[in-house]
Amino acid sequence: MACSSNASLVSHTPDPEDMEADQKYGWGRFKPSCLQRLHGAKFLLVCISFCGVTQGMLINGLIPVSLSSLERRFSLGSFQSGLLVSAYDVAVLLCLVPCTHFGGSGHKGRWLGIGMLIMALGSFVFVLPQVLSGPYSGYKANDTSHALCGADVDASVANTSFESNALYYALLLIGNFLHGVGATPLFTLGVTFLDESVTHEMSPLYLGIFMGSALFGPVLGFGGGGALLRANGDWLKQDPPANISPDDPQWYGAWWLGFLLGGLMALVSGVLMLGFARRLPDAPEQKVEVTTHMKIATSKEQFVTGVK
Repeated sequence: MACSSNASLVSHTPDPEDMEADQKYGWGRFKPSCLQRLHGAKFLLVCISFCGVTQGMLINGLIPVSLSSLERRFSLGSFQSGLLVSAYDVAVLLCLVPCTHFGGSGHKGRWLGIGMLIMALGSFVFVLPQVLSGPYSGYKANDTSHALCGADVDASVANTSFESNALYYALLLIGNFLHGVGATPLFTLGVTFLDESVTHEMSPLYLGIFMGSALFGPVLGFGGGGALLRANGDWLKQDPPANISPDDPQWYGAWWLGFLLGGLMALVSGVLMLGFARRLPDAPEQKVEVTTHMKIATSKEQFVTGVK
């Protein structure tokens, strides 16, 4: 029994060439030598910070800015709007424990990359209602009755009833839920991955830059989203009436352009994160030794169990 267990341990001894290949930057078999200069803590900081900017722009910037346009376009009430915003938090709550449990001992870069790809998918799903729906029909003539009843503009310009927009609302819910699923690894495994890749002295600086980049995301989302709302939301389908300007309460802005751009950013950041190895080549030796001792202790425990 002891011999068989010992043989099992020997057979699972990693090949040095495989270990060296696993520490290279790339995707699958595509790991060119020109990319290995990027495979370090600084490039990891750039990629994770880019992920933080993307998440902050989408969730904390674009969604609050676009909410009024979504309510007008798809006849959403306050309850539907609140549920839409809460879908992100519900997804994070459901995925947080499984993500930290399984991802903590797994390939953190791969978890982060897959998470950003899921976030990109969520952004593209979030844009689908604009693609699938018809032209916006909520513009009204600017006559005397509407001028006197300006308080009823929001009710009168509703495109259709909420029931007829149920499919589009479901897509919005699914899209924001996927945002939450994809963002879960970022501020859990991302912090750990970054901390493991730098020295104890440099860890506060790197983590501070990462957190600061996440705060820059909402600034970009509010500023960029507000600018995009001044563009015609149906510019591929129809032109607005001549008497309707971006300052008019009836104006329907291009809210979806921000999410399309954010989805592309999440897609790029996900691909970049998938290229990182399980452990960076320049990871601090003391942290590597701790990980190695843990693996050796686990192997010894398995060997003793096999002997018994």
